[in-house]
Amino acid sequence: MEAAAFGLPIISTPAGGLDEQVVWNRSALRFDFGDSDRLAEHLLKLLQNPALRREMGLQGRAAFDLRLDAEGMLDRYQRAIISAAGIKCSGESKRKSAPLVRVA
Repeated sequence: MEAAAFGLPIISTPAGGLDEQVVWNRSALRFDFGDSDRLAEHLLKLLQNPALRREMGLQGRAAFDLRLDAEGMLDRYQRAIISAAGIKCSGESKRKSAPLVRVA
């Protein structure tokens, strides 16, 4: 995701939850583990097409800004942990930085 933060296109395997963080063929190009031919195709595609490189980088940065800011990530982690633990949520807070649940 560091590449997206810097406005660069991503070429990757679907590892580490990347499927949930990128839009394939919009901000990232995907290849399967061990498929060096496909990786080479993607590299050449981006090397030969600066406009595509720029557009994919812009798309990745826009997605990063919208969904992957620190506050948003903390909120999603908190919701996932609360859901997994089966804790009843007290609801949305008016203050963005306030936690949904206080644990004593």
